[in-house]
Amino acid sequence: MKQIPFSFPKFDFNKFDFFHSNIVNRETIALIDNLFKFNYKDNRIYLWGPSAVGKTHILIATIKKFLNLNKEVIDLSFIDDNDTFDLGSIDLFFLDDIDRADGKIQNNLFNIFNMSENENAAIFITGNLPPNQMSLRPDLRTRISQCLVLNLKELEDEEKKDVLLKRSYFMGINLKLEIIDYLLKNYNRNMHELIKLIEKIDKESIIQKKRITIPFIKSFME
Repeated sequence: MKQIPFSFPKFDFNKFDFFHSNIVNRETIALIDNLFKFNYKDNRIYLWGPSAVGKTHILIATIKKFLNLNKEVIDLSFIDDNDTFDLGSIDLFFLDDIDRADGKIQNNLFNIFNMSENENAAIFITGNLPPNQMSLRPDLRTRISQCLVLNLKELEDEEKKDVLLKRSYFMGINLKLEIIDYLLKNYNRNMHELIKLIEKIDKESIIQKKRITIPFIKSFME
C-alpha cells in the first residue's frame, strides 16, 4: 500500500492535554478521545465549527494517538484512483476541511463510507458548517449527518487570552497580559492569525534586540 502523506504543523500542538478551551469544547474533546480510545462502534465523527477554533488540532491529536499505537491511518484527500489497500487493515480514515473537498475527494469519502460499513475502521472528518449547510453532493451530506456530529465553539475573549498566554509561554515568548489585550483589541481576532502575529513580533524583537512592549509593536506594525 502506498504511504499516504500528511503535513503536521510547525509546533507540537498535537496532544489533547495541550488544548486549552472552554468547558463545552473540553467535554467534546474528551468524548472524541474516549470514543477512539475504547474503540466504540460509534466511531464515525464529524467535528465542525468556525475557523481557528482547534478542529485541526484535535484531528492531529487523534492521528498521533493512532500512529503511536502503530495503527494504519489514511488521509482521504491524498487517495488516487489507482491506489489499492486492504480496507480491513486501515484503522482510521480522516479528512480535514471537508468544505474544500472537490468532487474526487467527495467520491473517495462516499465510497469509504460504503465500503467500511461492516469494518471497524474509524472515520474522522472536520469542517466549518453543520452537515445540512454544506455544499456537498446530497448523498454524502446524508452520510455525514449520520455520523456523531460534534461542534467546537468559538472562544470568548477571556478564553482567547488564556490560550494566547499559554501558547506564548510554550513557544518561549514572554508576553504580558497587557500585550495580549492590545493585540485582541487592535488586530485580527482569528486565533491562527494572532499566533502568527505573536511569532512575527517575537522575531522582530530578537532582530532589534528590544523588549516586547506596546510602543515597540506600534513602531513596526503601523
